Order: sequence, then structure tokens, then C-alpha cells
Amino acid sequence: STNSAIEKLGCTIIATQPWTLTGNISVASFALAIYLIRDPQGALKFSGSVQGSIAVGKFVFGAFVPFNMPDSKAQFLFPEIAITGRSLDDYVLPNSIPSPDAPLELEGLSDDEKAAVVSTTLQKQYQQLQARKDAFRALFASTAAEMNNFTGDLAARGARGEFLLLGSLVDSLGLPGLTSAVLDPGVAGLPNFATFGILNLGIQFGPPLNTSGFGSFKSFNVTVVSTASWNLVSQLSVLFFNFQVSIVTTSYGARSFFGSVQGSLGVGPVAVGVYVPFNLPGMSTELFFPTISVAGVTLEDYFGLDNFDDSFDYVADRLNPSFATSLASSLGSVPVASYARAAAELGTSLATRRAAVIDKSVNYMLAPVNELKSFVAQMANQSATLLQLGTIVDALGIPGFDSSILDPKIAGLPNIAKFALLRLKVELGSPKKGAGSSSSGFSSLRSLATSIVSVNPWTLIGSLTVQTFCVSAYITQDAYGLRRFSFVVQGAMTVQTQTTGFTLGLRVPVNRPNENARFILPKFIVAGQSLTDILTIKNTSSMMPSSNANLTGLAMAGTAA
Repeated sequence: STNSAIEKLGCTIIATQPWTLTGNISVASFALAIYLIRDPQGALKFSGSVQGSIAVGKFVFGAFVPFNMPDSKAQFLFPEIAITGRSLDDYVLPNSIPSPDAPLELEGLSDDEKAAVVSTTLQKQYQQLQARKDAFRALFASTAAEMNNFTGDLAARGARGEFLLLGSLVDSLGLPGLTSAVLDPGVAGLPNFATFGILNLGIQFGPPLNTSGFGSFKSFNVTVVSTASWNLVSQLSVLFFNFQVSIVTTSYGARSFFGSVQGSLGVGPVAVGVYVPFNLPGMSTELFFPTISVAGVTLEDYFGLDNFDDSFDYVADRLNPSFATSLASSLGSVPVASYARAAAELGTSLATRRAAVIDKSVNYMLAPVNELKSFVAQMANQSATLLQLGTIVDALGIPGFDSSILDPKIAGLPNIAKFALLRLKVELGSPKKGAGSSSSGFSSLRSLATSIVSVNPWTLIGSLTVQTFCVSAYITQDAYGLRRFSFVVQGAMTVQTQTTGFTLGLRVPVNRPNENARFILPKFIVAGQSLTDILTIKNTSSMMPSSNANLTGLAMAGTAA
């Protein structure tokens, strides 16, 4: 035959008017694209897509649904929701560490140069994640009143049709006996699911697994958010809720389920940001507390609470040689030697930065008595925005169990109810193996970090008063699965006499390698010269003199209270 064979054919059909599907659900615009393409083997392949816009009551969204187009993703395009000038998506924490936009260019570089590129790239990725956390904390860790304003704004947007609410979707179906009322369980502690909205939705299909011609399921993701707060128990409430879930098919055909729950939890008057990942080894459950600044210094800076523990874990994970294979797609082919070099350089850099942060924290404890007392008073004035242990206990509303039980009422001991959480982070590893080769399904504890500070000073004995106090506890797990417990106690005290007063400080790390105990003592001046300089005592970072007490002749003169 001399007739030419079809190599490629494309056709697009559009609708010229909308139509109703059911109830209040209608198709506002529609386009059907059909393609016939001959493959190298001579067979014609049929594919195409359906796209357009769908109206559900007042809400209109776009849809793109491909068929027989491997690796193309069915997408439902929802309007962007802007909060304080930024997309709501920007405030959602990702379920993975940010990755480079393209594989790294390492061709022709030496191992040392490759190590430098890897180090720089990983630090940038970590900084991007920290920036997302800062934005998340700024929005969701504040006060319950501010968060109620936020959710009220979301609810108003939902009423205007800016959100695809589950209740609106059910009502729009127009099915007899099925209304949004069925989504409200009416049970104490549970929300009205009709007020939940869909933020994004996507489905992706891969090549067919058999000759059926239908693409195989490859991935699914959806994000659902709440537009109204609800009470859990007593003074404990959910102010904002965001649920992300993804299902992906691995190269071996197995399906993996993972995601996160995040949002804002109201504990009495305090709003706490919450991020809880599931089936995501390497990502940590974390609580985000309101940022408190006193005299221009955040409490985290004052007590030397940084993210270096996070960054050490992050770097150790991603520079471990066993990670080289999994990182190949984003970082390119990186020799093990480059990973080792990068790990050593980053470890040294982070250790130097950590030492500087600790030194800065210790210096804050050298403040004169008046300045120290002023700092403590200003911190107490902001106690309503701190998540105090007493507030947590009272919020639970358990009969006969309130914050008063945290006050031992014993001379020399503080009221524990006036202690506040500054951070809490828990990381879970891969599920442990049970008998044989089966997995228990429960993730193992990999690390924990928490810090608690005192809000009010207390008298130890006589004129010795604890002004500031912080204890940080850590649990870490090494490559062999062994756990190590460590903690740091630090704070500043004042000694007051009838004529003078001075400060004493300490920072005592326990089971923390490369960290020294530091005792901050008054700086004694003899004949206008520091006694430390006279005796040529070198600063070993274990004992530091305070500048707020002087010794002239045989008399000590400190900063007056």
C-alpha cells in the first residue's frame, strides 16, 4: 500500500457553555485533549487529558486530569490563600528537607572541592528549613486570642467561597438525607469536620504495569486545614489544624504512607505551634513556643539555646557515607572521601559557632545586680505568653489535680508551676524490627531535646537568691543504636548584704563532650588591678570573673542593689 501511516494526531474539544453535574456542582469550563502517537515499535498510543474549572457552590477551582500519560499528575488547582501578605502554603512546614533545584555540578572538581560544594549546599538546605520554621513559629506560636482572629478570618473566607469546605462539598451534592450536618459528630473533643477545607490535592500515575493500558498509581497527596477552632478538654483547644498525607509507590512497587499533623494548640491563653510527622524518619516532632524578648535579648539567646543540636544531627545524617546513594539524584556522584571531609569541616565550624553562643550566654550572667533583677522582672511581666507548667496542669481540667500541687512550699525550693517550657523536640527513627524480619510498625526514639526555665526568682538560703535558672535535657542515639542522656544546668544568683550585692553564675554540662563547666565569680580589684591579672590566672573557660564586684584593699565593694 502507498497510503501513509498516521504518526501523530491531536485534537482538542471545548465546551461553549457550563452545565450542572449534580446539585450545586457544575462545570464552568471544559476542554478535552486527545492524542495519538506512534511509538518506535510502530504501535499507536492513545492519551489525553480533561481540564477545566468546576464550581462547588460559590467555590470555583481548576482541574487537570490526564489519562494514559505516565508521570503526568492529576491536579486540582485551588485559589491561593494569603495571610499577612504571604501564601498560607509558606507557613506549612514541608515533610522533607529542601532539596537542590538541580544536581550539583561536580565534574572536574577535586575531592576537597566537592566536599566544599556539598557542605555549602547542605548548609543552605538547612537554612531554608529553619526559615520556614521561623515563619511557622511567628504565625502559630503567639496567643490564643491572636490565633482565634486567624481562624475567624479563615472561616469568613470559607463562607465567601475562597475555600473548598467539606461541608459545602457535601451540601452541593444535593443528595436527599445527606447534608453537612452529618460531618459534625457532636462529641466533646471532636471537631465539626464540615468546617475543614481542602488546600491542595494531587494524584500521579506511572506507566502501566500490564497490558491493560491503564497507568499504575504512583502518588497521592492532599492537605486539609481547619477553619474553626475546637475545644479538646477544659482549657486545651485546637486553634488551627493542618493535615498533610502522601502515598507514593516505590520502584519496587511497594506503597509508602507518610505525612504530618501541624498547627496551633491553645493551652490556656498561650498558643503553641505543633509539628508532628509520621513515617518520616529524620523529621522531628516539635513544639514552637512564642518568642519572648527581654531587654532586646530572646530567652533562647540568653540561655544559649540554639539549633546546633538540630544542625549536628542534620549534617551527620546527610554526610554519612551510607547516604551517598540516596543523595545521588540531587547531589550527584560524591566520593565517600568528600563526605568525610565535609563532615569534618562542618563539625569544626558548628563547634566553633556553638562555643561562641555559649560564651555570649555566659556573658549575660555577668550583669550587675540591678540589671539582672530588672531582666528577671521584665521576664515575669511577660509570663502570660510563656507556657508555664502550672498553665499546662490547669488546662487539663482534671478534678483534684491543679497547679498548686507543683508548689512544694518548702524553704529553698521553687514553685515548679512557675517554670516554663522553652523548647521540646522529639525525633523518631525507623520502626524497630520485631521477631524475625517483621517490623513492629512503631518508630524508635532517636533524639529528644527540651529546655525549662524559671519565670520567678526564689531564695535558696539567707541572702542567696536564684534569679535565672534553665535546665536542658537531651537524649541522643548513636549509629549503633545506643542512647546517651545528657543535660545542662545554668543560671545566675545574687548575694545581697546590707551594703552591697554581687552576682554568681554557673553553667554545668553533664555528659556533654567538649563543653566545660563554668563558674562565674566576682571580679576582685586590688589597687586598681584585677586579682586575676596579678596572679596571671588564664581563662580556661571553666571559671570566669564577674565585673560587678570589686575588692579594694581588703574590702570588697560590689554593685549596689
